[in-house]
Amino acid sequence: MRDFAAVHYVDPVMSTIQADVSYQHDHYSVQFLGQVRSAGTHHYFIEGEFNARGAAGALTAQSVSLGYRGESGKWCYKSFYISEMPQELKIYAERDVREEKVQIQVGATSQIANLYEWGPREEFDIGM
Repeated sequence: MRDFAAVHYVDPVMSTIQADVSYQHDHYSVQFLGQVRSAGTHHYFIEGEFNARGAAGALTAQSVSLGYRGESGKWCYKSFYISEMPQELKIYAERDVREEKVQIQVGATSQIANLYEWGPREEFDIGM
């Protein structure tokens, strides 16, 4: 698993940050395309389309997930079977009052025995 963060900073004039978070594998393509924004000092919103494509012929139902958290919080996940895609996501989540960044990561069960593999962790500076 790659574990690096791309940091996206918010324009002080704008209230939302565009988010394009993706994971590509030989037979899978997973993408979240949407927005991230602050909802006060204790919350944030993630809204947009979560989509995925997988290769035909898998022996088991393939899954995809979107993980999200405040920069020091616990990871939360929205998971779906590829057959259920695309999904419109509207997530309202909590964050610590000192946190100004939100992290998002997408992945798929693209490994042996349906183990997840994840794309890069993206970080969005939403401010207070």
